Amino acid sequence: MNGGEEFSNDGSKLGEKKRRLNMEQLKTLEKNFERGSKLERARSKTKQLERDYDELKRQVESLKHENDTLQTQNQKLEAQVKALKSREPIEPINLNKETEGSCSNKSENISGDIRPA
Repeated sequence: MNGGEEFSNDGSKLGEKKRRLNMEQLKTLEKNFERGSKLERARSKTKQLERDYDELKRQVESLKHENDTLQTQNQKLEAQVKALKSREPIEPINLNKETEGSCSNKSENISGDIRPA
């Protein structure tokens, strides 16, 4: 070491008075740490907001593209409907109306014709 000088664990010379911060310096240092941590949190939040914004922007672009595709498909289908309507008038069909010769009547006739072997 240097000419037989002895040092304590914190690196200061033995017998030398330790320097301490006065209250004003301590408060200033604490404020700086506080500001630093606030700035770090603000930066972190800003970066997260930027990532969220970019993701939402991608989703909006995707939805716009999907909407354009659906609009185009809708226009094509409307044109097909218009073309079909202009060809010939279509009679409305009542699907709830019972018709003569329903499936149950036909099945009775068929089952009578089948003979076991």
